[in-house]
Amino acid sequence: MPEISNLSSALPEFDLDSTHSVETIVAQLTEIALPFIQSTPTQLTPTITLQVNPLMLLETRPSTTEAPEVTPTTPSPIEPALPILPTGTSTIEWINTATEELYTIETSTPVPPIDSSGWIDSFDQNARWPVYTDEHIQMQILNSQLIITAFTANRANPYDGWLLTDQNASNFSFSINATPQECSGLDRFGIMARANQGVNGVIKGYLFGISCNGEYSLRIWDGQKIVMLIGWTQHSSINKGPGQMNQLEFRAEGNTLSLFANGTLLDVFEDDTFSEGLFGFFTGAVMTNDFSVIIDQVEFKELP
Repeated sequence: MPEISNLSSALPEFDLDSTHSVETIVAQLTEIALPFIQSTPTQLTPTITLQVNPLMLLETRPSTTEAPEVTPTTPSPIEPALPILPTGTSTIEWINTATEELYTIETSTPVPPIDSSGWIDSFDQNARWPVYTDEHIQMQILNSQLIITAFTANRANPYDGWLLTDQNASNFSFSINATPQECSGLDRFGIMARANQGVNGVIKGYLFGISCNGEYSLRIWDGQKIVMLIGWTQHSSINKGPGQMNQLEFRAEGNTLSLFANGTLLDVFEDDTFSEGLFGFFTGAVMTNDFSVIIDQVEFKELP
């Protein structure tokens, strides 16, 4: 049930011949997003009266992960677990808007800035990333950190939810510093890039992500199904488990897509499906209810 807004060896993905999609766009948000398709980004400004940025897109999609048969059950409401953060020197308060419960959590030590010819965002304000909460995902910016929580895990039919900027890019590098919270198996997070919205409101793009168990993949959401370009693969450069920060980088130069984790090149893939588009984050809960990822810095660079 996708939403658009202003904003080991566990479970393998389905193969390329399988199809699995859910295409339901909320009419009200589609009306907000369509002007972006029909005009250039420089012609658009945020709509204050709607309290939502029409250029910020948040959508949840089912990804395809094979798993043993699971008997459908009606999940009970589950309260988010307290985030697991690296040791820091101060605390912040996190209010779960669903239960109105107040959490006090310790902040992480700031990551030093990276030299950049583009921009670095440390989430000091909501200018690029307006927070959004719906039945699938909660987003909050607290003390210069973006916290994204996927509420309900689903092994047989997991959802990936994403948040995109309004900036269109072709040749570029985009990197994020991200720390997963309580997680296991193929609970995943990462970068969505060269994302495009068709006339019917469907988002398409590349998904470069890593999982809690230390695997990475490169996938395409083509608007109807997931296409695996690089299947889930273990790599020693990925920090496994909850509370472990990873720096991910997606680099696009023409048809060459390069994937990095913690400064190490994981893989290079040649693909011409998308030549340009928007970029941002995604996360998906496969094994863990209330799977949260904390992102404390991102960097964007234009490439020749």
